[in-house]
Amino acid sequence: MTYGLRQPVLKVGFLLGLTLLPAFVSQGAESANPPVTSAQPVSGIGGDKILKRISKLEMYPCDDCHSTPGDFNTEKRVLDEEHTDKKLHFAATDGQEERWCHTCHQKGNYKKLYLQSGREITFNETYLICGECHGTILDDWNKNIHGKRVGLWNGPREVSSCPECHDPHDPKFKPLTPKPPPVLPKGKSRSFLKLLFGNFIYEGKQKHKEDETPH
Repeated sequence: MTYGLRQPVLKVGFLLGLTLLPAFVSQGAESANPPVTSAQPVSGIGGDKILKRISKLEMYPCDDCHSTPGDFNTEKRVLDEEHTDKKLHFAATDGQEERWCHTCHQKGNYKKLYLQSGREITFNETYLICGECHGTILDDWNKNIHGKRVGLWNGPREVSSCPECHDPHDPKFKPLTPKPPPVLPKGKSRSFLKLLFGNFIYEGKQKHKEDETPH
């Protein structure tokens, strides 16, 4: 008796599942690699807010010095008068011409940057320029894997844009000198150090001593 009732129900459920499957697949494909089309807050739980950069720029607006389009020298040269601290980290690669200031900076509108597509963006949207070459990193940044976020785990957060940590003209971090190991408090035994800092530091110190021991 029950078998005869279950069979039509199973068929209906199976057909319904086939009907909804393309919608779920399509939605998953779109969310896997969302296109960066505008400078909207990155996707995340609660909606993340990207910190603005313009108020932190020391030499902004640029037209305080570059008051006319003719003030912008587009010749590729060594900067020995102004902006001498700027380093172009993107040399010529893959047969492309070497980049220059106006690769990112607008020649006619110094308050704006622009993408390779020609689209103008503000200095608050510099992560879009970074993503033109570093697309995988931008994707990680959008997914909360790369970068700095401050706020709630299940609520709104503030997101730092790339230049908050990286120099946009020389983004690679310089090597850091490690801090010395902690000094053993007076009167404390090695067991205290092991308890306080764990096996990792303690055993690392022991291994370092063994490596220095002459054989």
